[in-house]
Amino acid sequence: MKDKLRTALIFHKDNVFLKGNHFDNTYYNFFIKALKRNTSLDITNFPTDHSFDTSVLKNNFDVILLWSNYEYGMPKKLENITKLDIPVIARAADPGNAKKTLKTHREWKIDYYFHFLNESFFYELYPSHFKYKTIVYGIEPSLFENVMPFEKRIKRRI
Repeated sequence: MKDKLRTALIFHKDNVFLKGNHFDNTYYNFFIKALKRNTSLDITNFPTDHSFDTSVLKNNFDVILLWSNYEYGMPKKLENITKLDIPVIARAADPGNAKKTLKTHREWKIDYYFHFLNESFFYELYPSHFKYKTIVYGIEPSLFENVMPFEKRIKRRI
């Protein structure tokens, strides 16, 4: 049996998108629910304050996963991350924040990006040497178990 990839998921503890009670639970369903079900991953969540000393991850994790490469929902400071020899993967920020994230790319030593954005759109926003993968996520199967047929949901015709 293949060893699981030991993954440290870092996000701010007050990140409304990862609490499960926001009107848009796309990110919650992916980061908190779906990743835990992946049999290839051993996910440990690190809900942080405004600063997080990443040196506690040394020798315990194979990869660091950041909820975002933008400051929203993240600690303001990831201490010692540049000293670690652990790859850092980040969800690419919303397109409107892409230019502001070039600073965190260096400060947080980000190696790879992902999002549900099309690859060509990502490279309109980010430098061409950044590594990126489109991943469709956020659809939680349990949300579709007891869906009423469309015909029965129509209350009145338009």
